[in-house]
Amino acid sequence: MVDHRMRLVAVIVFLALMVPILTTPIVPVIDFYYHILRYYVLAGEIEGMEAFYEPNWQVLPNLGLDIIGLGVAQLFPPLIGAKLIFALLVGGFYWAGLAAATALSGRLQPAAIAIFAIASYSHILSWGFSNFLLGLSLAMLCLAIWVRMENRPVAQVAVAAALGLLIMVVHAFSFMVWGLLLACYELGRLGPERRDYIARLPARWLRLAPVALPAFLFFLASETAGGGEPITTSIASLVGYAEAGQLMERLIQEVWKRAYSFLRVSESGFVALDIALGLALWGAIAAFLLSGAMRLDRRIVPALIFFAVLVVITPPRFFGVGVVDARIPLVLLCLFAVALRPGAAERGRAVPVFLTGLVAVKIGAMIASYASLAPRYADFVASAPALQPGGIMAAWLPLEQEDREGRKFCAPLAPAAGMMRSLGVPTFAIATQQPILLTGELYTARKTREERGGPDALAAGFDYYVVCSSLEGVDYGAPLIEGDGWRVYARER
Repeated sequence: MVDHRMRLVAVIVFLALMVPILTTPIVPVIDFYYHILRYYVLAGEIEGMEAFYEPNWQVLPNLGLDIIGLGVAQLFPPLIGAKLIFALLVGGFYWAGLAAATALSGRLQPAAIAIFAIASYSHILSWGFSNFLLGLSLAMLCLAIWVRMENRPVAQVAVAAALGLLIMVVHAFSFMVWGLLLACYELGRLGPERRDYIARLPARWLRLAPVALPAFLFFLASETAGGGEPITTSIASLVGYAEAGQLMERLIQEVWKRAYSFLRVSESGFVALDIALGLALWGAIAAFLLSGAMRLDRRIVPALIFFAVLVVITPPRFFGVGVVDARIPLVLLCLFAVALRPGAAERGRAVPVFLTGLVAVKIGAMIASYASLAPRYADFVASAPALQPGGIMAAWLPLEQEDREGRKFCAPLAPAAGMMRSLGVPTFAIATQQPILLTGELYTARKTREERGGPDALAAGFDYYVVCSSLEGVDYGAPLIEGDGWRVYARER
């Protein structure tokens, strides 16, 4: 059933989601621009970077945006290309989520539009976990395809196997999420009221084996399979805290961190507003379900239960993937978005009004947050020509636990300067995760800085140093360039 009004609403909301990106030359995200720098270096679009980086292409389950980024880098200048890729992450997540929700319900639901709009600018997006978000978007899209092909089981499995391999190439953890989601979906699809429920369940799950096999073999062939931290590392850490008498303190910290990630699953630049919005959103979902104003699609209920448990028990890291625990609340919110259905008509009249209000608040907060930083970023871009090409640059960022907003603002500056002025900047270059290596004086300076510790990057051999917080015990004198909330020091030659 086609609802043209809902389609129009979805398009209008999408266009509104693009507005924050247009308000600033650089978007405030933590890891994102370090990835963008890698794409442009690998594409050979920044002159002189071969002195600092070496391509290291190999089989890796973390290549999604590296492949896309190569194409973007050849067509657009870095700051424009970065915003196009960012728009792809925001818009792709939104439309893929709506595709899954529509496939399950048979029509475009207002609740899905609202929740995916709110979640498009997420806590995980602010981290800049690009490949995971692209993989999660593909997982939502592939769920839609899986649902629509249920009447063609053989073709369904064959197509899903190919799509599963694609998700694995993009991001291994996203594939894990998708695989668990399919298993839970097949459980919910059978339904416990069937008399042959227990007998049919193993066969339904066995159908997923050929879906997982190509991706699993790809993973085993990759460098990632032999690197990173297994789950047992987290268990060993807990034992260590217990032996040191710090277990209770660590558990309290972990509870607070997970509650923060859960409530701030949708993130702007205003902490108090984000937490209030999170309370309102999660509270509204609970209230709507308890009142009968909305109900859940039975097929998604097992996945909701399973991922709700994962919110509590998922370790912070495994197989080299960090901040894993903070990613699960976003998955859980996506599942609620695809599972919610209208309930009793007389009780559901307030639902679209309330959710529309939350969407308006969220988009308004994003526009205000990004626009407030635009003059500071524009000042940095205008000052960048003072940096001489061919040098190497490091950054001193505010600590995430002390000033997350300051870290989000500052993190893009060094890699953006690297792309604009042909400067070597330490980026993610882990052999088991990224197809690039640091070389030459950039590798030496980063290693020296790690060994020395402390904030003194110029003494480690870097030519430029972007600083956005206090440098205790270090006095460089007057900065080469500075602006609101940032300054750049240069090493004397």
